[in-house]
Amino acid sequence: MHALGDDIAEMAELDIASTDYGHAAYRNYFDRHLEFKVVPGATPAEELLLIRYHSNTMCGTDDNCPVWIVRATHAGGKTSAQSLVPWQEELGTSAGGAWGVGVLPHASSEYPDLILLTHLSSTQTGLACYRESKRHYLRMDCPPDCARLLAYGNEEAQGK
Repeated sequence: MHALGDDIAEMAELDIASTDYGHAAYRNYFDRHLEFKVVPGATPAEELLLIRYHSNTMCGTDDNCPVWIVRATHAGGKTSAQSLVPWQEELGTSAGGAWGVGVLPHASSEYPDLILLTHLSSTQTGLACYRESKRHYLRMDCPPDCARLLAYGNEEAQGK
């Protein structure tokens, strides 16, 4: 949690601003609303994590919850974590809001490309693509075939 700095703390504060929670209850509330997913493809000494802060206040009715891309490193019996998205105006170090994430291997990097899926309407899903560059995940234009990859996965490559 420390790797995310003030981003999540500020959101959790907004979530419980109208309550009488003490510090311990605040931390428990905060912890209960975090979701973690380990992304395959990182090195053995580290893990690539997607951390999602899931609460009605932050996600809205469409479940577009804030997502952070975090690298956890393990050395000497200690674990440290760092957000891989540089600070951005209005988003902090989050990659934005999403209800789902696509993971696409990237041939020239040990880290996969990530595609965040955002609900726009009943017939539209927004895509935000991120690629690792110099130990940071940066937003990029989504490749033209990413929607096709999300729809069909590896089925076409496998002749299905």
